[in-house]
Amino acid sequence: MGCFISRKKEKVAIVFKKFGFDADEETFIAAFKRLYPNDWMKINERWQLEEDNTPPGKKHPMQHPDVYMKEMYRNHKPKDDAKETELCMRKPMELKDLKVKAIILPHGEYRLGVLVPVIDEGSFYRIDGTHIIDKHKIKKIGEADGRVEIEMTDKTVVLEAV
Repeated sequence: MGCFISRKKEKVAIVFKKFGFDADEETFIAAFKRLYPNDWMKINERWQLEEDNTPPGKKHPMQHPDVYMKEMYRNHKPKDDAKETELCMRKPMELKDLKVKAIILPHGEYRLGVLVPVIDEGSFYRIDGTHIIDKHKIKKIGEADGRVEIEMTDKTVVLEAV
């Protein structure tokens, strides 16, 4: 069964950041349900759908929603420190707040005539209608002196932004 909660890692990271990286299982689950009621509803609906479509006496692959939440906690709880969790949070969150005036790619520089917003399209960001940054390829984001450096698996992109 595929992932049916969009941006799950980001949401889990947000829960840990707001409620503490050492939050216990019960606190984490209650916080996730409170912060993301639509996702909690999706988990329950998906489980019920599996239950309804499975013949009597047979099992389906989806865990009960309570077990699913416990597994999500165990699988995503930060180990020794919060660096990985904070990095996971930063990747998809900060770019959409930028107004870009230039895009510097390995093969060239694009100066934009006006400030252009970064549009969050779900699995990628779009700048100026044509430039795309795939969220899944982002490894690290750094900021300094009005420039945002996005280290990706295949290239580094620099945005001059305000």
